[in-house]
Amino acid sequence: MKTKAILAILLLSLCGMAYAHTVKIMGKASYFYPQEEAFRDIYEGGLRYGGEIEVAIWKGIGIWLGGDYFFKKGELTFTKEKTSLWIIPAYFGLKFRLPEKSVSPYFGLGAGYFFFKEDNPIGKVDEGKIGGIAQLGFTFSVGGPIFFDLQFTYTYCEVKPSGVKAQLGGLQGGVGLGFQF
Repeated sequence: MKTKAILAILLLSLCGMAYAHTVKIMGKASYFYPQEEAFRDIYEGGLRYGGEIEVAIWKGIGIWLGGDYFFKKGELTFTKEKTSLWIIPAYFGLKFRLPEKSVSPYFGLGAGYFFFKEDNPIGKVDEGKIGGIAQLGFTFSVGGPIFFDLQFTYTYCEVKPSGVKAQLGGLQGGVGLGFQF
């Protein structure tokens, strides 16, 4: 059911591109700082890579789709055994922009599906859960259709692998490069 809902949202968004005033496509890299201290003790923070598509639908409002990839190896706190973690969120929402100029500030708010996988000698966890995302950023026109993006993101997704609460989200600060048409 979740897959069908995500595909329906994606299809509607892509159909909306035909009527859109502006479409932005961007690749990005950011530094992820996990909110939960136990998470940071094992994996620390690290680089997160992803991309976004934004379709302007009406006077500074756009539909926003994106995804990220985070992979990190760490060491379990007590046993010091090796562990690996993958977090792959796919998200959508609305972005609100001030009028297009050489610098365009924006705010985005949305929801996403966070795929989470952890693998270590104690056990394996492979699950997903719905969470939230908020962005604050600035788009800088470089020339023609090319733009540079500076963004700050907060994600929140609480999971309970093996009955233990864990927060997969946190803060991110990153840059992106893209083009618009």
